[in-house]
Amino acid sequence: MKQVSNDVKVIEVSKQNKTYFILAKQIGSEIWFHLNGCVFILSTKTKLHKNKQTLLDTPSSKVFVLAPIPGQIMEILITKDQKVEKNQALLILSAMKMEYTLKAKNSGQVLAIKVRTGDFVILDQELILIKEKL
Repeated sequence: MKQVSNDVKVIEVSKQNKTYFILAKQIGSEIWFHLNGCVFILSTKTKLHKNKQTLLDTPSSKVFVLAPIPGQIMEILITKDQKVEKNQALLILSAMKMEYTLKAKNSGQVLAIKVRTGDFVILDQELILIKEKL
């Protein structure tokens, strides 16, 4: 693990002859990870009791679906607070005269939709926030 600034660390992971670099930053009780254009947020609520740490609830992972390419939002297929399943279509993005269907990587619940139909987006722009089931 390498530290690139006072609060950001780089974790290098190798798997199947590929090397991945994960940026990690702790913000309060959350740890934010950036990998392959996706932001993952690991959050735990903890309580100190008699010098022991006890978990109040199960960890949750909040994941931003990011724009994989600059383009225009053609259609949003989900609504806020909707439960989604792994590989469920979330929205359709038009770029370079092609349409891309962005899908959920895991099951969870839509916490926020940060774009509207017709919006133009840039690379890695936050589109949807999903609280994944762990």
